[in-house]
Amino acid sequence: MNTYNYQEEFNNIFEDGDDTYYLQEDPTWKITSLELAVWADEKIHEKEVKIAEIEKVADSNIEVLKAKIEKLEQWKETASKKDKDDITFFKEHLHLYHKKVIEEEKLINEELKLKGKKEKKLSKTIKLPYRDLTSKVQQAKILINGKDTTSAKDDEAFVAYVKANNPECIKTIDEVKWGEYKKTLKTSAVNGKMTYIDDAGSPLDFITFQELDDKFDWKIKLD
Repeated sequence: MNTYNYQEEFNNIFEDGDDTYYLQEDPTWKITSLELAVWADEKIHEKEVKIAEIEKVADSNIEVLKAKIEKLEQWKETASKKDKDDITFFKEHLHLYHKKVIEEEKLINEELKLKGKKEKKLSKTIKLPYRDLTSKVQQAKILINGKDTTSAKDDEAFVAYVKANNPECIKTIDEVKWGEYKKTLKTSAVNGKMTYIDDAGSPLDFITFQELDDKFDWKIKLD
């Protein structure tokens, strides 16, 4: 397998005259004039155009690959459906067979019990060449108003009953509605700092204003 020569591509960038790398490596370089600002703006525009071209090519290829993947997924489902259905069929009948074996063994054990003889161990596992059939007793599933315990946590009738009889088992979440609470406050300068004041006139020192630097951005001009 041929390896991709990233170093060659890296060198080609410099051959194309892209000096951005050198500028980034020079800690003393700064934009100090309107001319340099215009030049930087042009460089950004060039790279935005290049990015758009790359994304266009990539996206078109991605769409083609997505179509191929979707087709393969459809083929996979169609081609394997019959075998999957057959597996489901045989699986159901294997479980029915295993269930029948255990039921017959239970009947035999009932007869042995009546005769005062030792019961035989049930065939909880039946070994086959490619798999083992297994059987285990499952715990009863708890339902609350027909829902499992996870889904019933917010069941209206269940919550009302527990709240009335065991309120300590009800989860409560204390959360400040900041938008509404803020309307009850006033702002005033205290010791030279902007401070929130509550309706009793007390300054709230635990609420502070964090000064942020000016945000610099740009607006792209549309042709």
